[in-house]
Amino acid sequence: MRHRNGFTLIELLVVIAIIAVLAAILFPVFAQAREKARQTACLSNCKQIGTAVMMYAQDYDDSPPLWFYDVPKVGPVYWHYWLKPYVKNIQVFVCPSATGCSANEGPASLTLQERQAGVGTCKGWGAGGTRQVFDLDAVPPEPWTYGPGSYGWNGCFVGHSRLIPGKGVAAGYSDMVGTPLSQIAFAAETIMIGEISKLINPDGVFLPPTATYAIGLGRTGCYYPDQKTLRQWWVNAGIRHNGGMTLVLYDGHAKWVKEEFLLQHPEWFIAGNHNIPADELAKFNATGR
Repeated sequence: MRHRNGFTLIELLVVIAIIAVLAAILFPVFAQAREKARQTACLSNCKQIGTAVMMYAQDYDDSPPLWFYDVPKVGPVYWHYWLKPYVKNIQVFVCPSATGCSANEGPASLTLQERQAGVGTCKGWGAGGTRQVFDLDAVPPEPWTYGPGSYGWNGCFVGHSRLIPGKGVAAGYSDMVGTPLSQIAFAAETIMIGEISKLINPDGVFLPPTATYAIGLGRTGCYYPDQKTLRQWWVNAGIRHNGGMTLVLYDGHAKWVKEEFLLQHPEWFIAGNHNIPADELAKFNATGR
């Protein structure tokens, strides 16, 4: 009697097919789990950054670091460098999901063409894009255009100077200080720092296209000529984690929100600005919250 010592071709094909099906099911799950872990690490980075800002403010009369400060023979040195003594490791400013200069890091609400248009601009700041962070103490010296890594200051909420009360943007800016944290009315609902893509600027997260209150000169300390320009600047938002962004709010806490939330709540970009008149805030229901 003959005994079979192996598998038939059909049996092997069935096993291979089963393995292929299982792989197709499990690989996306593994990828999601890996990205969730990176999102958690990014949130930890932001919590450390938020704590560092609070510690800095305690040492500097309740003021956060300047958005940027021009250092002679260097150029603009952004806010992150002044937090270095409080975080110890400057790599905390690099998100683990940052890939460099990629259209995929930009907002999904914009077209792929809009996002791809900024890839060359990002590479112009430094080939490493969102994975590069400027360190004034580095040897050899690094270009300032490396910026603050994967995170940017809220470019709409004035963080590098205080607007002259009652005179608006056209009058320019007054003393070069950060707005005192104690003067921010809606600190837990006002964005301080968010993830960036560097597709238009080496630092700064800017207003979403839904912030129509900023169109025209206005008195918000943050204005745009039209909605098209709002779209152009929104490309700098870094949407890296499951369709969302990790934020640091002005009370120092960090949280992750979906891009849709930011589009629905553009007031989070300027709600706490004490220089904005009440009627300006009322345009987007930011009063009495």
